[in-house]
Amino acid sequence: MNPKAKSIKLLCLIAVFSLLSPIDLYAQGWEITVGGNGYDVAYSIEETSDSDFIIVGESNSTNNDKYMVNIVKLSSGGEVISNRKYSPYDELSHGRSIVESNNDDGYIIVGNVSNKDIYLLKVDDYGDTLFSKIYRHDELGLTLNSMSAECIIRSSQGGYLITGFCSQTNGQIAMIDIKISDDGDLVWAKVFHDGSSERNYSYEVIQSPDGSYLHVGEVNGAFTEMLWFKTNLDGDTLWMKRIADLGIGNYATTAHSVALGGDGGFIIAGIGEQSNGFQSVLIKISSDGEVIWYKYYGGSEDDALYSIDVTLAGGFIAAGRTNSFGSGSSDAYLLNLDSSGDTNWVRYYGGAHEDIIYDIKQTSDKGFVAVGSSRSHTSDQNPDLYVIKTDAFGTITTIEEYPATGNGERTLIQTIDFHGRAVNPKKNVPYVEIYNDGLVKKTVILE
Repeated sequence: MNPKAKSIKLLCLIAVFSLLSPIDLYAQGWEITVGGNGYDVAYSIEETSDSDFIIVGESNSTNNDKYMVNIVKLSSGGEVISNRKYSPYDELSHGRSIVESNNDDGYIIVGNVSNKDIYLLKVDDYGDTLFSKIYRHDELGLTLNSMSAECIIRSSQGGYLITGFCSQTNGQIAMIDIKISDDGDLVWAKVFHDGSSERNYSYEVIQSPDGSYLHVGEVNGAFTEMLWFKTNLDGDTLWMKRIADLGIGNYATTAHSVALGGDGGFIIAGIGEQSNGFQSVLIKISSDGEVIWYKYYGGSEDDALYSIDVTLAGGFIAAGRTNSFGSGSSDAYLLNLDSSGDTNWVRYYGGAHEDIIYDIKQTSDKGFVAVGSSRSHTSDQNPDLYVIKTDAFGTITTIEEYPATGNGERTLIQTIDFHGRAVNPKKNVPYVEIYNDGLVKKTVILE
């Protein structure tokens, strides 16, 4: 079965009172799923310089017996520009994280291959491969049985830093960082562990203003416990903290994502256990890893946060899943907060089945874009890759009506795309209609 793209909702009518640059006056909203007859999920997204989106995840829709790295490019209006699968040497592979290249000439994707090695791929704006590399677990000078990448970021000193976890030959699960050059050449690889007998996992890393790297993850033993640690530019550990060491109990279980928190500190998003189950949790820490505040969010059922980003307003946008609210067993949700962690608004998305967000970013039009997976908008039991684009208030669909002026007759004077270019409308491709009375109508002709 060929991959499919399904437009679910669209922002319909918006009034503006000037025909000068009308597209710059609002953020557009839409939902889309992309997938086939297998398992399709997105883990990471970047906005491109031309306001389109590039997404990385994994899919076995092409071959139900083999997962492949999946890279999808969408237009600013949610149209699928390209949908490509990658599998080095025809091996099982998974995409995890994407970042714009240091030279602004493409995108760097990191993932995993054969469940034991790390796969790096550089592509241009159209998804064409510029180069690829495989970092073998037994070729790094470390004693490893396997390793897995979770996140890649650009480094201020050039090149990129990959973080994840690994299985050592002594049976211990530890965290791993791999520093590479702009061309993907290995600079160094180092393993980290808290010294206990428990399993350590690193899920995300961010570079602080002083150049050091802050990692977040978990320690998994008798119970699961948040962990964060900082390293210098050479990968040497500066300090490491476990949540139980910080005086707030053992109830914050997993740190999934981190963002700069202001004043040199950080904001961590994840899952915290309360008496009524698991809840979303945010923890603000100082530059030396001490807890400044922590807050729980959610309801009577299990909730989780998997991603957090800083907003243009100086607050935070977090995303994940909720079983407490919404219309399904597990709905995708966004949580918009001020700089103190107080809630500005919460939004829920999805349907009757499981819908999850794994990554969220604020967009250049001041809205938000989020990716994950959805079982609510698919015709089979397998999830599809899920993308949500909202305005600055988390809204996808808004419908307003405005009366015509003058003699009451409204005349269409132009149709344009989201870049302001004149177009002839096509089926399933969103476009904008401009009328003589100042109405701007964003619409789509569905087959």
